[in-house]
Amino acid sequence: MARDRAVRILGKGDTLREEALHRRLAALAAGTGNGTRDHAVEQLAGEFRALLDQDKSALMTLRAFNDIVGYLLEVIPGGR
Repeated sequence: MARDRAVRILGKGDTLREEALHRRLAALAAGTGNGTRDHAVEQLAGEFRALLDQDKSALMTLRAFNDIVGYLLEVIPGGR
């Protein structure tokens, strides 16, 4: 669920971009992506920062996403 939401936020309605993000995140989850997990996290964090620089209204969306992910990590056994 969190992965799909992140893709929608970063993809901004661009289907090709969303598909590419899905592939990147699936490869990361499977351990087959390029680079290390830390590198991928850094790249995604950069993409979220760029989104905030481009669209100030995205802050509320990202806060809500952060709250949802935080909640899921608390309630799902073994989520952390």
